[in-house]
Amino acid sequence: HDSLQNVIINAVDSLPSSGPSGNIVVNTGELHVTSTLEMLPGAYIWVKPGATLRVSAKITGACGQMWRGVILQGNNTAAQIPANQGRVIVDNNGIIEHAVCGVEARLVGENGTLFPGSGGGIVHVTGGQFINNVTGIRFGSYTNPNVSYIQYGDFYTDEDFRAKNTAPTHLELINVSNLRINVCEFRDDRTACEDPKERAIGISSTDAGFRAESLCRFENLYIGVFASNLTPNSGSFVANNNRFKACNIGLYTKSISDFSIDNNDFYVKLAGSCEENESIDEAVGVTLYGTTAGFSFKDNYFHYDESTLPKDSLIGVECISLGEGLNNQIKGNIYENMFTAHRAIGDNGLSMDGLVYLCDSIAINYSEVPGEIKIKDFFVKPGGTIRQNQQDDNTLDAPLPTGNIFSGIGGYSFYNPDTSTIINYLFYGGSAQQDPASADLGYIGILPETTNEGNTNCSTQVEPCTPPCDKEDIDKVKEDFHDTKALWEEQKEAYPLIEEEEEQEIALDSIIRLRRAMNRHARIILMTYSLDTAAIQTDSILAWLALAETYPTDYRLARHYFFTGEFDKHDTLWAAIPNRYDLDETQLDELDNIETVLNTIRPGLIAGTPLSLLSEAVLDSLMYWKDTCTEPGALAQAVLWRNGRRFIPDCSGEPPASRPGSGQHFSTTPAEAAGFSLIKLYPNPNQGALTVDLPIGYGQATTVFYNLQGKALLKRSLAEGRNLVNLPKGKFRPGVYIVELISLSGHRERFKLILTQ
Repeated sequence: HDSLQNVIINAVDSLPSSGPSGNIVVNTGELHVTSTLEMLPGAYIWVKPGATLRVSAKITGACGQMWRGVILQGNNTAAQIPANQGRVIVDNNGIIEHAVCGVEARLVGENGTLFPGSGGGIVHVTGGQFINNVTGIRFGSYTNPNVSYIQYGDFYTDEDFRAKNTAPTHLELINVSNLRINVCEFRDDRTACEDPKERAIGISSTDAGFRAESLCRFENLYIGVFASNLTPNSGSFVANNNRFKACNIGLYTKSISDFSIDNNDFYVKLAGSCEENESIDEAVGVTLYGTTAGFSFKDNYFHYDESTLPKDSLIGVECISLGEGLNNQIKGNIYENMFTAHRAIGDNGLSMDGLVYLCDSIAINYSEVPGEIKIKDFFVKPGGTIRQNQQDDNTLDAPLPTGNIFSGIGGYSFYNPDTSTIINYLFYGGSAQQDPASADLGYIGILPETTNEGNTNCSTQVEPCTPPCDKEDIDKVKEDFHDTKALWEEQKEAYPLIEEEEEQEIALDSIIRLRRAMNRHARIILMTYSLDTAAIQTDSILAWLALAETYPTDYRLARHYFFTGEFDKHDTLWAAIPNRYDLDETQLDELDNIETVLNTIRPGLIAGTPLSLLSEAVLDSLMYWKDTCTEPGALAQAVLWRNGRRFIPDCSGEPPASRPGSGQHFSTTPAEAAGFSLIKLYPNPNQGALTVDLPIGYGQATTVFYNLQGKALLKRSLAEGRNLVNLPKGKFRPGVYIVELISLSGHRERFKLILTQ
């Protein structure tokens, strides 16, 4: 083959069938591949702006090796019309196989150098196949909604995959928006599973928006869909009516908001060969990880269809460190034969707002459940939190019950072993299946409360519209938001003037419910702008993130400023967050750790280094966070992923030492009212200097001060005897607080403390 010359195509033409080809450059016109074309190792087909490659036959690598693939050059600021952009069309008979990247929709030099501004190339796939490529198709940055589409496309990896010890990705999206992916199949048919991380990923999306709908299938993959957005510039994603089967993780989100995961089918199990791998012990339908300010997750079906138990644990949906969020709900899903239908890890909110489970239905159909297997319909890992009041607050009327139906077989309805954070669980007393006590092993860590009214929201649409909403509907949602916010601000201003404890509790409950209503409205508005099929309205997203006035939305806004290089705006907002939201010590620690991650990245970004090309020294520093399951970990891992270091931490084991944003919510009944205590706290009422007397023989103890919203404000170690605790005025304003004393043996006592001027 030494005598082969590169081929230059300047007009409409077809290639002669003369053996393997070297590089092909399509300058103008259309090159139509109608018979098998072999490409020499490392060779490419370069399609320049204004030119078209049409694939109606197979393009493959010669000599049993890999060719480089199709390079599709575009202009990421020009309109997506054929005159401005390179174009690739793969029709029903087209096959691209054994390429390093089947279609690279951006210009990348032979040494891997990315040419900025070269995204925007048009890809139209209708029924083509992408087989045994390291990357099937990669889309580079384009600033406007993308006219490319992939429909009826098949992406396979099988035993003939030539890039050994390399994890393939079938479809990679980088900084594109509104890409349409319909009726496609993503599959890894290899039998070996020595390292599950070397199995294929179906779709990897970073800072991108897409719509995967209409029966896309994801099978035998490491991850079916991975999505992570650090800025809202490209919107978010919709995964609707798809099928996931035998993936280690069906769908995985990291640090992304405003998405919709609805009406999907998850057959939760490991690929056949992975079941025999002792290093893998569970399959997960969906993982949601990292601060998430609003999403839709409903009407999905998680199932395992065999009558005997699998060797590995099956998890339906796990939520990891989502934070307080914006009305974060898991609603109306069905779970059959999951070992754990719902798993919550880390901080998922607590008092003001947070993760709530509504209208879900769980069933166990195994012929037998051995005693050593403990089914958990709902599982909050030690150190983890969800919203403390599990009830339906989707209107400002009286709360409705959760409406969840328990499996009742082989284990616990609700398992929350960290009993220091009791969850208030409202259920409908007219249904035995909704009673947490119906499970074989009952429940741990919840306080059930019954109501005689069922949850009618489980069968009706309670939201004013489904994002993206039309203009008339969204204008009404905005009006409701502003009206609710005005009332919320009015009640917040009046709250410090209320003196009666009972009136304080009523007022605080009203403030919280109004705040949650605002969050519902803000979530719908932000999702509408992020999922707009005409154009992503970034300015509107940023404006509403600011209007929402929550810690998660301000954090998301500050993160956007940072990763878009607006460091002055980031620094100003970042400095204001702690006081604006009265963050407790664990939240402040989290913020400090996030800042450590950002400061590691900042010098490179200031120097103009793309986020995906950070130095090895920076990446090595970020590796410190690769196994952590907190927001700083999610952020560091998201950056590492963009630089080719793909880590999915195992969050199923022991929780991190601190859980940001956690808190507890207690009754204001003093400990003395429940029984005599030898501990003395005085004076009470107090003006900021509290004496705590621990009796002789009590030993050392820890005291934690909480406000009535459950936020931990101060933590101190105490010695046996008399201790003086000064309460900083910046954290402690006049009002009612809860003081908890924890002995070395774990015994807890709680006291009401009143602070005056």
